[in-house]
Amino acid sequence: MGLALCHLNRLQKQALFQAQTADPHVDPNNTTARSKLILGRPPLQDLPMPDNNIRHLARLSLQDAMRLFGLTARALRYYEEIGLLEAQRDRINHRFYGPQARRRLEWIAPLRAAGLGIDDIRKVIHAEETEGRGRDFALARLQALRTKLCRAMTDVDAAIGAYDAPRTRPLQRTV
Repeated sequence: MGLALCHLNRLQKQALFQAQTADPHVDPNNTTARSKLILGRPPLQDLPMPDNNIRHLARLSLQDAMRLFGLTARALRYYEEIGLLEAQRDRINHRFYGPQARRRLEWIAPLRAAGLGIDDIRKVIHAEETEGRGRDFALARLQALRTKLCRAMTDVDAAIGAYDAPRTRPLQRTV
């Protein structure tokens, strides 16, 4: 279920129109093409997971983790502080992430980008590490989030319609 064209802002619609005029074969309902045009990058599901790029590394520094997973240093330290992630220290006290932390980051980064909360991410990781069912749990939570966001968009559209409609009678002051 992609984002409806009516929910795009003016600049996003302009970018889509310009791309369609440049390439008439661009389908406006194609979420991959739209994401590349509007966001300048493919959607998350089309991005390659860093799994293939980092497995050969013995350890991952804080800077490498920031670059590969698109997280800030503060976010990584926060995940460590709340026990979601465990960083190790080298002999000069610099943080680095081992294989287990990298696997957790592979779950944390895309789920946080999608808007999932910390408690849900913690449950996904627990389900993955204990039962191997993290994917199923993540999909269920993401579907629930999608439903909630669709309801919110419907409410916003209704509110816009209510305020955008012409007034039938002027407001009267009460004394």
